[in-house]
Amino acid sequence: MIGNLLRPTRKASRPTEPRQPSAAERLDHERSKVAKLKARLEAERARVDGLNAALSTLWAERKALGQRYEQLRKQLRWHWAAYPEARSNWKARGAKTDPFADRALMLKARLVDLMASSEFAVGDRRVTAVVTSCQRHDLLEQTLKSFFEADTHPDTKVIVVEDGERDPDDGVKAAFADRPIEWINTGGRVGQIRAIDLAYSRVETPYIFHLEDDWRFLRPGFMEKSIAILEGEPLCLQVALRAAAGWEPVDRTTNGASWRPVKRDVEIFWHGFTFNPGLRRLRDYRLVGRYADVAESGRGKAGTAEAQLSELYGSVGYFAALLWEDDGAAFVGHIGRGRHVT
Repeated sequence: MIGNLLRPTRKASRPTEPRQPSAAERLDHERSKVAKLKARLEAERARVDGLNAALSTLWAERKALGQRYEQLRKQLRWHWAAYPEARSNWKARGAKTDPFADRALMLKARLVDLMASSEFAVGDRRVTAVVTSCQRHDLLEQTLKSFFEADTHPDTKVIVVEDGERDPDDGVKAAFADRPIEWINTGGRVGQIRAIDLAYSRVETPYIFHLEDDWRFLRPGFMEKSIAILEGEPLCLQVALRAAAGWEPVDRTTNGASWRPVKRDVEIFWHGFTFNPGLRRLRDYRLVGRYADVAESGRGKAGTAEAQLSELYGSVGYFAALLWEDDGAAFVGHIGRGRHVT
């Protein structure tokens, strides 16, 4: 005990102060933190880029699906026009020896086939204007002059078909030497329908603007608006420009273009088909074959070629439209009164 008391006591050790990092160490630490933050930022940026790429892909898919939906919606309109009739025992009805009825059935069948073809695609807006002429060359010159003044469509060519042996004189042709006109001749009087078949056989554009040689065009913009209507209305057979009786007093709009539908007259079987000035599709002409074959069959309830063709197209579900603006102000005027060709 006494020995323990005599031992020298140890002094309590003082706690050591923590060593402060040097300036270089602090700088390295901050650099390490910045490097980690940069790495996180790059990772987040890569994630955002990936999300943006996925979003772009989804938007592209959405756009493609929207276009496909519109295409299928248009095809469905053709389908409902053709298929209900197609289901009603085609073989039994087709066995009847009625060329008109057989042609109507064939038209329905070809409509169904057309639904799957590339001819539903839009975008090709080239037009061929077909002008039928028959020895009224003074009227033809007036018609062509007013047409070229009013047509603002950038891609229109013209075919003038003369039904007869005498072509328009050199003066008429010279007046339009700078215009894209193809002059053809039937070689003899064959009639309007056969002349039309001859001219249409030369057409290679999706659209045909049909007119005769006795019209004056009064207002521009009709071609582009007519194309807009046909692009949005797959069962619209043609867009007429002549304001006349027989149109529903209902204004409609398709792709920004205003129009009115034709009345369907069950008694006279007229559904709007006419050789008055108006735009139509080459596809719909080829669908029925040559017009002369229909007109000369002598079948159907209608009499004239226009009425027979109207009845045939109407039996499938086609309708006609009248371009309608400014309360029906006319786009064309008739100048051939008293000069009818027989």
